[in-house]
Amino acid sequence: MEAAQPPDDDVVDWDEILSDTTGAAGDSGLGMTGSGQGGGGSGISPTFGSIGSIGSGGRGSAAGFDGTQYLSDDCYSRASGDTASGEGYTCITLLYGTNRAPLSDFGARLDEQEAYSVRPDPKCEPGLVEAGERYCHLGLMTITVPDSRQRGDRINAVPRDAREVSDRQRRRLFSVWDYEELNADAFSDLATQMLDDAVGEMNGEYDNQAIIFIHGFNVRFRDAAFRAAQMKYDLDFPGPVLFYSWPANGSVMHYLSDMDDADLSVDGLVDFLRLARRSLPDAELNIVAHSMGTRVFAQALNRLAMVDPEFEMNHVFFASGDLDRNLFVEWVQPAAPMMNSLTLYTSGSDVAVASSQLLRNLFPARGEDLDRKSRIGFYPENAHPPVFGFGVGPGGLQPQTIDMTRSHFSFLGFATRYLLRRARLGHSDYMERTPIIEDMSCILRFGASAPDTRHSGMSPTTDTEEAVYWHFTDRGEPSPQCPPTRENDSP
Repeated sequence: MEAAQPPDDDVVDWDEILSDTTGAAGDSGLGMTGSGQGGGGSGISPTFGSIGSIGSGGRGSAAGFDGTQYLSDDCYSRASGDTASGEGYTCITLLYGTNRAPLSDFGARLDEQEAYSVRPDPKCEPGLVEAGERYCHLGLMTITVPDSRQRGDRINAVPRDAREVSDRQRRRLFSVWDYEELNADAFSDLATQMLDDAVGEMNGEYDNQAIIFIHGFNVRFRDAAFRAAQMKYDLDFPGPVLFYSWPANGSVMHYLSDMDDADLSVDGLVDFLRLARRSLPDAELNIVAHSMGTRVFAQALNRLAMVDPEFEMNHVFFASGDLDRNLFVEWVQPAAPMMNSLTLYTSGSDVAVASSQLLRNLFPARGEDLDRKSRIGFYPENAHPPVFGFGVGPGGLQPQTIDMTRSHFSFLGFATRYLLRRARLGHSDYMERTPIIEDMSCILRFGASAPDTRHSGMSPTTDTEEAVYWHFTDRGEPSPQCPPTRENDSP
């Protein structure tokens, strides 16, 4: 079954508020759509085997991980490396950690597009797992990305219950090719090999770097994998990309339950980060945390500062953070010496984080006891974005706040656009606006210089306390010192 191509401004399903889910054919979710139509082709590509056995069906056998090889033979038969181009789609292999329960625990078929459930694995709950194993499950997963997509296009995916995926679908839709669980030793060996294989592709940029992605609320396991794959593809990032998937429930009605699961996943993320560091001892680790994932990551940073203060990170990004501003300072500031730079992407037009902030201020105290709660990923029209004054890294660089606001959010305006079928959440702009992607790319390639030296669309603004943040528009061009990595991409 092919997915219908939605219009440029997709209809918002209310179950998508506060979410970063990807759409699937046959689902009502807010999908991210590729811009091109794939060609013909009727070949059927392999689907999952069981955990621990890659690609058991389809066009031929696919090799599992044998300690030296991490490529699925079919998907990579036309190239090499952890990003290989097929006929109309690209195969991207990712490493993952998760404390979700495998779908096999619930009797689900493993030939579908989901490998792990929305539920936490009971064996991974704090106090029930040995120290050092709280990430619970490790593995590798290969994702196919349509070559027809343009940078920043919204992800659209094959159905979650797809038992066979054709080449034609893969040319138009994100899909899972295969996955395999690994033990910690195999995971480390594989991470080392992927970094070594990427060295020749770096050309003096992204030298010796890896990315770790932590997703947000209402995100299923495969959706997290799709976002991580998009990140590697759209950033033209040659190094290994890893992601940690905590058990978000995949429903807006489970927001408070997801927040509990996020907090219960902090230890697992800490152990996963430490495993990544042991696996890549000399690599520069970059961290991208999104939405409620910033809450998980901020607490993990705080614990790392206590248990492993020598832990080093390169560039750290908090994107559309669903995290209280004061908690951000309390949790992140102690870990500031451990990172080289810290960038916050925030917005006054983010419907998801605006809704989270509204939820926390429905019944405010009155008079002198007024206590308004605010988020790092949103600010109302009569306020300023969050700016933080503590120093980061050896040079004491101040965290950079990038304001992505297009037009300020109002519930009346959003409701009107929703009725007119023109509503957008603005919650994933950090990976759905080409200039923002290029800004992240520039930081990774050349360091966190002053934002207006990275893009002419950045302009400094001061708040009431004379603190500087940077307002970003789609107008302007990347600076000569930060040339785009891909030509002819639309903003």
